[in-house]
Amino acid sequence: MALNLPNFFLSRGYLNSIQTYQLSETDLMVARLALKSDIDAFFLNGIVSFSSAINSLNNRNYSWCFIQSYFTLFYFARAFNGVNGYAVVYKGSKPYGIKIQPAESFRKLNGNSHDVVLNQFKDNFSNDVLLDNTIENKSPIDWFNDSRNFINYKLNPLPDPNPPINLFKSAYEIRKWILTYTTDTAHAYTFDAKHCFISYPLHVFLRVYNYYVDNSMKLDLIDNEKLDFLKKNFSDSKGPLTSITTKIEELIE
Repeated sequence: MALNLPNFFLSRGYLNSIQTYQLSETDLMVARLALKSDIDAFFLNGIVSFSSAINSLNNRNYSWCFIQSYFTLFYFARAFNGVNGYAVVYKGSKPYGIKIQPAESFRKLNGNSHDVVLNQFKDNFSNDVLLDNTIENKSPIDWFNDSRNFINYKLNPLPDPNPPINLFKSAYEIRKWILTYTTDTAHAYTFDAKHCFISYPLHVFLRVYNYYVDNSMKLDLIDNEKLDFLKKNFSDSKGPLTSITTKIEELIE
């Protein structure tokens, strides 16, 4: 499925004048609707990736769990950017950022597809509690990037069923820990290097989830088959991890 917001700009020829374009009041409503469709897809992608990470964690596939958590963070960060009005549009291979509000212009961005999204998240929300704290003296984004690159490209062989870095072995009590992370309003675990591979993307999920709830938004892309799939992944031997699955159900009811 193509992204709706870039198609909106492309179909109207606005990318041809990307250096001078300013978003008009006339185009604002259509652009916001297009962005909402894209946000839904990013949010769902993050939920699916997160469910896969939890499934891997249940099976003590810690290395792949971490990689999936990184991708979860990427998708949730893109959804977080979107609900706050920020978007990325490409002209050819060159990325540009724009905020969907009147008179906004495109700004040239640098980096690969992951960098532009995660840097947009890091730079635009640097005073947010999710980004004004550090993990091992690094920004959360840099910590996840560095750890993912180490596991992906430098660690050989992978040590599974043991963690690839010093991660807490939460697979043994996953239900307890998911509930602990979800209710951790003081962020005791969100920026803890042993716990953050699950707790940090979970808190980004909660922020986007709360935005949907507060604005009476629904995630219409989840049908019964998708919900059953997610419940199976977000589970342990006792059944679905309801601290997550009930929130997903609230988004579609």
